[in-house]
Parts: sequence; structure tokens; C-alpha cells
Amino acid sequence: YWLAQSLAKVTPGTVILAFCAATAWMMRRSAGSLAAVLAVSVPSAVIAVFLTMAFTSMSGSPRALAVLGAVLAASIGLMWAAAWLLVKPELNKVTALRTVVLVFGVFIARWWSVSPIEILAGAAIIGALWSCEKDP
Repeated sequence: YWLAQSLAKVTPGTVILAFCAATAWMMRRSAGSLAAVLAVSVPSAVIAVFLTMAFTSMSGSPRALAVLGAVLAASIGLMWAAAWLLVKPELNKVTALRTVVLVFGVFIARWWSVSPIEILAGAAIIGALWSCEKDP
């Protein structure tokens, strides 16, 4: 078990597939390894193909597009709520300005099509250089 787990972590690719292949190899050699990889990967591949076909066939339907729009709006609302729960305990009079500047800076950067990785790096640098001491 530990050998299979260690080998799965150092091989390139998906860890779960490598772990299944290594564990099955130890038990049943080639046939077991092939069966394990197929048993793990084929069902999810079939589901992905089915969902892609369903999405493609529904992309012209106004009802389906309305449902997708509602799901998108709900997921954005959930992300904003989660962000607020993370920021609210740290927000005070001293850190409020930095927070507002960073939030508006992110919106402006995204408007100019700056990549999220570059935005995160910039926010980390600004956060490190613009230190705010909390009120005691």
C-alpha cells in the first residue's frame, strides 16, 4: 500500500489513476492494473461525454440558458458571501482603505484583461509593502 501510494505521488499524471494501477499491479499484475485504471477512468469519461452532449444540445434553448444564468448568478453570490466572511473579521478603520483599494484595483485589472495569477501576485506584493497595524 505505502509503495503504491509513494509511486503514485512521484509519477506524472493523475495520482488516483497511478495509485489504482500500482495497487492492482501488486495484486494481479498487468490484467489487474488495466482493469483498475479502466474501472476508475471510464465511468467518469462517459459522464463527461454525456454532460457535454447535453450541454451542447441545450445551448440553443432559452430556458436552458436562463437556468445556466441563474446558476451562474447564484455561484457568484456564494463566492461574494464567502469572501465577505473571510474579510469581515479583519476589516477595521485602519485596513479598510487598503481593502477598498485592492478590490477596486482587481476590478480595474480584470477590465484590462490582466490574468488572475498576475493579480494575485500584485495583491500579495501590495499587501506585503502596505502594512497596516491593527488597533489594539
